[in-house]
Amino acid sequence: MKPAFHLSGWTPLVYVSEQFKRIVEKHRLTGIEFFCCRDVGKYQAPQWYLPVCHRPLGRGFDNPWIDPKKLSGRGHQTLHPRGRHGQDCAFENQYRKDAAPDDPQLRKLIRMMRSMDFSKGAGGVRRYGPCFRQFLSKCLPDTDFAYSIEDTGGDDNTNFRHRGLAFNRKTRNILRDNRIISDKQCIPVMIVNRVPKGAENLDAKYGPAEPAFSPEQLARLRELEAKAWGEHVAHPKPPRAPDLKRSLSLLRARKRQAPKEFAKPVSAKAIEETAEALGRKIPPAWQQVFRIANGGRIDKSPLAAGCACILMPLKDLTEWQRTESKYYRDIGAELPESMLVVIRTEIGDSIWLDTAQPKPKGDCRVVLMSHETGEEERDWPCWPPY
Repeated sequence: MKPAFHLSGWTPLVYVSEQFKRIVEKHRLTGIEFFCCRDVGKYQAPQWYLPVCHRPLGRGFDNPWIDPKKLSGRGHQTLHPRGRHGQDCAFENQYRKDAAPDDPQLRKLIRMMRSMDFSKGAGGVRRYGPCFRQFLSKCLPDTDFAYSIEDTGGDDNTNFRHRGLAFNRKTRNILRDNRIISDKQCIPVMIVNRVPKGAENLDAKYGPAEPAFSPEQLARLRELEAKAWGEHVAHPKPPRAPDLKRSLSLLRARKRQAPKEFAKPVSAKAIEETAEALGRKIPPAWQQVFRIANGGRIDKSPLAAGCACILMPLKDLTEWQRTESKYYRDIGAELPESMLVVIRTEIGDSIWLDTAQPKPKGDCRVVLMSHETGEEERDWPCWPPY
């Protein structure tokens, strides 16, 4: 998994990062526990977890426009009593004949769409209707997290159990404010006090949905996890050593993916002129960065808590050096003259090259400075930092 991502997977099978788990535990959010994922990589990496919720969100109910007698029983439209859950949309032949919104113009539009022949065209209307899940308020748990029902059906009325991850608005705000998730990763649901006319009360008809694991299964999983985690801690993996060649390759790849975020390379002569203006030599390793991109923006950087890192362009390096040095010295930071600022983060911190400590192949010590304390938060023996 790449850094700065904290939520991954698909609706029935979601995984979360170590930072996600840490924020949940810090704020004492309820209704969830985490099982560590096995790390099969060669190097030390952030830990990931499978979240397991304890209480159901409810089965929900079908959109009133849908005719439940026309559901297929396969895929997400399972009809099995253990997996039946509300449908927010369906195929065009699964709606009631009188299904339409209240707006007269929209009703007219839908009648026209139904009468159209798409057999000779590039496609037709596969589904329509409000595409959001709806749940009963009285079925909501009193926890911050809950599991949603995402079961699927197969042939011969088989049912495959899947559970999704759901959380309340308070939890969404906490995770978003800590840059763990974004609004784009969240799908809102509608909560109502009673089932609309024409829709089945699935919670009353089928009862609460089973959790992902029974109490006995959870107990056994905890035992297995404790053993696996003990072995993991007892044999820690080595961190991946910084490698300039690989990092420059990654920079080129990022530039290809987002060319508008990076400026064109500069010449060796321009680098020499800037070094003279600075009164210090720009480390050869960073000169190679300028020869790839003369400044740029790297989004979702772990060095910026998931925000962007701004690579300073050559033409602004002298001015940025002056203003950043003054700022840090004004807040009492001990900043040697040998330090050269090259990156500024969206959250205000900055990354400096320690030109007094050159390394082989043009590398040098690299330092991440906190804009709040003026202290070194992290340092690396050479560029690039990981």
